[in-house]
Amino acid sequence: MWYRIGWRNEIVSNEEIRCTGCSSHKNCTYQLVECVKSHEVEKCSQCADFPCSKITDMLKRSNEYKKKCHEVCTEKEYGMLEKAFFNKEENLVIEMDKILTIFNYWDGVLCGLTTLNGKYHYCNRIFSYDIDEWTDLYFLTPVSEKDAKIMLDDWNNWCDCVDNGRIKDYRKNRHEKLDMEKISQNRSLCMKAEYKVYRRKNCSDKNMLICLKWIDATEELKNITSYTVASDT
Repeated sequence: MWYRIGWRNEIVSNEEIRCTGCSSHKNCTYQLVECVKSHEVEKCSQCADFPCSKITDMLKRSNEYKKKCHEVCTEKEYGMLEKAFFNKEENLVIEMDKILTIFNYWDGVLCGLTTLNGKYHYCNRIFSYDIDEWTDLYFLTPVSEKDAKIMLDDWNNWCDCVDNGRIKDYRKNRHEKLDMEKISQNRSLCMKAEYKVYRRKNCSDKNMLICLKWIDATEELKNITSYTVASDT
């Protein structure tokens, strides 16, 4: 199969093409292993430059290989290759922090449940009176697993009601209401949001996926003389 696709000039054994995973001692055809090592991070998504031109080039080349495999492989063969090689973008997305719920929205997420380094936080967007508009800065507050579960249940309930045309039922069936104002008072971090991926599998908010990178914005906040913070009401 490798020969038919064009990845080898001759037929080779299964042992020769067996994948043992990426590591620092290997040569990477996309130069990603070497790049990760030089930037002293474990994964591409942890890098300050992510996503960079190397990622864009890698995804482009991967899609070209994908088309070629469709042409020369059987359906069964392509299925195996897809799982092994063509889920690169999905694998990168898994490693990124995400907006998990949206409790208020205006030209971007105003507040909701997010992750920071994989840990649950509640985010509140900052409105600057200096420029009279919403910034890309947020206050982040740590959230317990218990409270995060309630928020996620509430979000899923809302999405189900919207998807099935039962918006009026939302408040009747609403899960335990958290005191979000009290939770948000424990603000300990000011972070800047850089949205990197926005995908929707269909029209359902429940299937919306917003991935982002959080950057410390403590110093940037000092340049704003007057501001207010978004609430979930």
